[in-house]
Amino acid sequence: METAKSRATYYIPGYNFSLLLAMQQGATTLPDQPGALPDQSGALSDQSDALSGEVPEHIKGMLMEVGRRTSDKEKMNMAIITLCQWRPLTLKQLAQYVQRNEKYLLENFITPLREAGKLLYTIPDMPNHPEQAYRSEARDKSA
Repeated sequence: METAKSRATYYIPGYNFSLLLAMQQGATTLPDQPGALPDQSGALSDQSDALSGEVPEHIKGMLMEVGRRTSDKEKMNMAIITLCQWRPLTLKQLAQYVQRNEKYLLENFITPLREAGKLLYTIPDMPNHPEQAYRSEARDKSA
């Protein structure tokens, strides 16, 4: 058995893994061919479709204006704050809404906004909590 050499090492599931997975899911028949897994096509949904369907129209407009290639940091900050005013969102959800990489979003927008007091943790005592989300209590004065 070979041990992992780095964080980039990954393993491809084989036939035995397929059998174990099928047994755990209560399948009555086991896969016939190595690599065959039980059909679970309906088990997962496209999260981006689910996210876009529930966003208020004024936020959708703002997100369309920001787009994938904007370099206007102020527009991006306003989009993030507006999203977090609407409801608390995790880093992953925010990244999906603004179509940016999570690490880039965290380093360039979320952390500076949080340090400036414009974003707040939903679980302030545990910043690294797996379900940590961000909220904003700042309100638009023109509304």
